[in-house]
Amino acid sequence: MSLSRGMDTQVGRRRPLDYPFCVLVCDRDVAAATALVGQLRGLGHAAHCVHEPGDTLQAAETLLPHVMLLALPAPLAAHVELTRRIREVLGLEQTYLVALSDYDPDTTRSSVLEAGFDDLLWKPIGARLLEALMRYLSLKLRDIEADRPEGGCADQPPAAAAG
Repeated sequence: MSLSRGMDTQVGRRRPLDYPFCVLVCDRDVAAATALVGQLRGLGHAAHCVHEPGDTLQAAETLLPHVMLLALPAPLAAHVELTRRIREVLGLEQTYLVALSDYDPDTTRSSVLEAGFDDLLWKPIGARLLEALMRYLSLKLRDIEADRPEGGCADQPPAAAAG
């Protein structure tokens, strides 16, 4: 994949994505979450964040995000129930769940997939990697709206998803 495809070579600016997403970032690290939200908004996505794990399900239920970036501060086993509830209870089977991890030798791609996530990224996430992920998802999830529940990312974030 060439990241240069996103550049307008005549004026040297990035073109907006063909398909903007609703993205929910869940991370207790306020600075990291705020930076990710800023990068995502700069790419043309509606991005919101929560900093407390207890707010994650309420924000997901309100926003119905296409993509969730979830930091893994707790043991991975604790996230199995969270991913199940996102997918089954909230009906967000098509939401792309990305685990975000600091270096942890016990966290592997296979263990993250077994826990119900779709992908694993190591923190910190660079701007190019984030852009590449979102471009990949714009191709992969292009037709997701047909199977999504009513609703979606609000212009104004709900109280639990401020940011």
